[in-house]
Amino acid sequence: MPSAPAGHSSSADESSDTGVVSWVALPDHQSDPYFLAVRHLLAGVVGVFLLVVGGFGAFLLARSALGPSTDALLVVVVLALVGGPFSLIYVLIAADAGSERERALFSPDLSWLRLRWLLPGLVAGAGLLAGLGAVFGPIVVLFLPFGLAFLVSSVDSRYTVGRIDPEERTVEFYTGKLAREYAESHPAVADEMAVPTFDTADRNRRAGDLSSLAGTDSYRIGSYVVVRLRYHDRDLLGNRPTLLVVPAEASSSVESVLARITTSTDWEPSGGLDRDVRLVLGVLGVLFFGSVGLFALVTDGEPVILFYAGTTLGLLGAVMVAAALFG
Repeated sequence: MPSAPAGHSSSADESSDTGVVSWVALPDHQSDPYFLAVRHLLAGVVGVFLLVVGGFGAFLLARSALGPSTDALLVVVVLALVGGPFSLIYVLIAADAGSERERALFSPDLSWLRLRWLLPGLVAGAGLLAGLGAVFGPIVVLFLPFGLAFLVSSVDSRYTVGRIDPEERTVEFYTGKLAREYAESHPAVADEMAVPTFDTADRNRRAGDLSSLAGTDSYRIGSYVVVRLRYHDRDLLGNRPTLLVVPAEASSSVESVLARITTSTDWEPSGGLDRDVRLVLGVLGVLFFGSVGLFALVTDGEPVILFYAGTTLGLLGAVMVAAALFG
């Protein structure tokens, strides 16, 4: 993970009254080279993809208009209206019914966009798509978004505001854009003059119960420390964080309070998932596996379709069966 560029300092703070440990790491995202590079690479990939799709659509339109059949024209129009660019009209119609945050999802902040970075981003995006396409084939389109999302989340995790309460045995934090927004609305926290507090009703914050914490593993990466949290029990629904990214200055305080929680825990093992829940998960998992077999029969073993079905329905079925057996 890259180190923090010049910008807002990273810090840790420990409240002497409550023992709460907090941290703040807010690089200046307007000049953060890692943030800008990843964002422009993502913009380049999206731009190249849109250019290819748009060019192919224009080719089909021209071919249909000049040819004897209008079937291709009909297909392009239908795809454009259902799930295509023109479907944004439906979003505009429903905009008045959504909150400001919900509307912001469809009008992302583009203040980071730099014209001098845009052309290199397009070239890098084209090279990335061409290289991965040559190695893995068209199937890369299905998995590339996951890789890009991981890359973006890795960079965004460097922007973090959080706290650990050893008495309550809880951890709460914001990362990425949410951390920046929180700092803007809480300048005392951003200026390291107050311990952050979070609204428990805010579903956007990450929070977790550390009562069953079994231990931690720490990895120093640049000016940050990644702390892996290990628990006595399994969390199949992902309700607890398993990774904390904290500034190096905060790592000793964070690791110390986590060690206190680990040694003072009174956790006792439970019986796991109920028998009825295991039964339902097992049946659903077998059905998902069966659907993959059905795809194999219907498509005569077409490799691309089988790969897609196996990595979606098959993996989901495997998770369900594993939860039924070991949950």
